[in-house]
Amino acid sequence: MKKFMPRRSRRISNTLTTGYNGAGTTNDFNATQVTGWSSLSPYYSNNFLYKYQVYANLYETSWEARKIIDIPVDDAMRKPTIIEGLPLAVEQRVRDTWEAMAVDRQLRRAMKQERLLGGAVLLAIMELQNGEKLDTPLNNKNILQGDFKALNVVDVSKLSRTRTHWNPFAEDYDRIASLSIDGVEVDASRMVVFDGNSLFGRNTQRILQNFRYNPLGFGESKLAPLYDTIIRALGTQQAAFQLISRASSLVLMVNNLRDLKALDGNSGAEAALVEMGRQLSIYNNAVVSGKDIQFENISASFGSVPELLLSYMQFIAAGYDIPISRFMGEAAKGLNASGEGDSRNYYDMVDSIISQTRKPAERKILDWIGISLYGYSAWKTLSKELTLDYEPLWNLDAVQQATRDEIIVRMIVSMYQAQMISAESAIAELKARELFETDMEAEQALMQPALDESGLMDGKNGYPDYGQNDQKPQTEPTA
Repeated sequence: MKKFMPRRSRRISNTLTTGYNGAGTTNDFNATQVTGWSSLSPYYSNNFLYKYQVYANLYETSWEARKIIDIPVDDAMRKPTIIEGLPLAVEQRVRDTWEAMAVDRQLRRAMKQERLLGGAVLLAIMELQNGEKLDTPLNNKNILQGDFKALNVVDVSKLSRTRTHWNPFAEDYDRIASLSIDGVEVDASRMVVFDGNSLFGRNTQRILQNFRYNPLGFGESKLAPLYDTIIRALGTQQAAFQLISRASSLVLMVNNLRDLKALDGNSGAEAALVEMGRQLSIYNNAVVSGKDIQFENISASFGSVPELLLSYMQFIAAGYDIPISRFMGEAAKGLNASGEGDSRNYYDMVDSIISQTRKPAERKILDWIGISLYGYSAWKTLSKELTLDYEPLWNLDAVQQATRDEIIVRMIVSMYQAQMISAESAIAELKARELFETDMEAEQALMQPALDESGLMDGKNGYPDYGQNDQKPQTEPTA
């Protein structure tokens, strides 16, 4: 009977396979890293009220955090709203009500709270008519003149989600149908909701956000992605301040210090040395009696501190798409660096905030004001051609503006000369663009009469030799 010997296990020495050490393993000088599931960032906190408090305190005490929140909103609200399509008297009355309700201020506050805390609400305070309730959709036909009383900003600490549809086949799936404000359910049609543009809504939180709780499903604070960078920037500033406070250290080197302490039972010599160092550090001078005492001043190096502080500021500005010239007030540096490209990209981003956030909110508020002033039917007729427009944030310099105006004038004159428009229409367009002002008739203003040269040089030829050499034909070629 043949005896089978057990097969000896073959030892594998490939470190990539065994995982004991080598590249691509946890022992490769900690090269293998994973994202942290928890940290001191308030994003990972289950206590959402504590999270709001941290963000609010950071906004109130850190100028970096305040600029991150304020700059895009302030730029988006910098230009006033241009209301077109309304009669002048109606437009003026609407603007007066707009200013009386401080709509710009309330809208600015709500947009900043959205960036800071992830969301906010502008609540319309109206009189309830015909048995209406706050939890029912607002019917604009029921709004009477004078019903619109005020516009209030409600922060996230007073809000909670009351109705959530979990059915992905429902029409209002993952949409805010109503919110509870201090326990009172209010339909979403009675407010302007700033939800923070969350990528994952209330219904999708369970797929990867099981370690935290967001009762509203709003977006996250703009401070969350770079929270650690902001804290490191603040810590670096504090470390730099401490380094400046302790710019140098004074070292007293004494020969045979041990023997000196042994012979001096009362430590009088040591106390004298300490007092000497204190005098040197305070008064920068001292009278020394002794041959075995040496002094050395060790200075700290500040070479990389300014660059390190600026680097953190650049990280923060780049993380929020804010040009460093706008964030720090510092001009662009480097070869061929004007900063215009960064500024244009930034203002394009601000334009998206205007078109996606500010404009829809203002149109909804404008309808509430118009219906409250004139009634539903009259406002529907008046606002048939209502449009909202905004001046460009990127301002042209004098040369660019002059070039643009010249092109427009040439285009309008060419259209008139081609008989595409009348003289009156051309003059009206130029006046509307504030490019041309005249009291002449339209035809006379656009005509190009020949120049009367009789009064020039007393009727004489200003160039007496001009044309005389051309009277005789040239007979000899010239080189």
